[in-house]
Amino acid sequence: MRSVQWINHHAGHGEPVHQRRVFGTRGSITAPGDRNGRPVQLHLDDGRTIGDEHLLDYAPSYRLEPVAASLFGGERIWRYNFDFQTTDRKLLALEYHELAKCVRSGTQPEVTGSVARRDVALVYALFESDRAGRPVTIDEVESGAVDAYQREIDEYLGLLEPAAATA
Repeated sequence: MRSVQWINHHAGHGEPVHQRRVFGTRGSITAPGDRNGRPVQLHLDDGRTIGDEHLLDYAPSYRLEPVAASLFGGERIWRYNFDFQTTDRKLLALEYHELAKCVRSGTQPEVTGSVARRDVALVYALFESDRAGRPVTIDEVESGAVDAYQREIDEYLGLLEPAAATA
């Protein structure tokens, strides 16, 4: 049986930690940060650490799709050398490409709007719960029944009229 645990840790008391790790049955993978092109580090249970082109030996079926391959320089890249802004533009181009493909073909994107909205509601539930001073449900956040945190953002952006001030 294989198992995997994904950790994306940003906060805690004491030493500041900002790590992205995946733990599997034969080792772990450490991600080097966002949009920097550096390779992941594969830490095997036998003590070896692999962080060069030999990473590809452990992912024989890994291939970028043609559009991504053209943007990033090949279908089996293990690193790239673009600054953050260039990388971000390339990733946005891939998202727009997928959206355009879906519009033209009438198919659903990999992540539908309703799934994405619910994912954001999950994260925003933490903020809305803090503002409400009580536990909230994802459904309350998604429906807008609880919206103190989001309302402030929407008012600032001019999407909603500011709520009437109370005396």
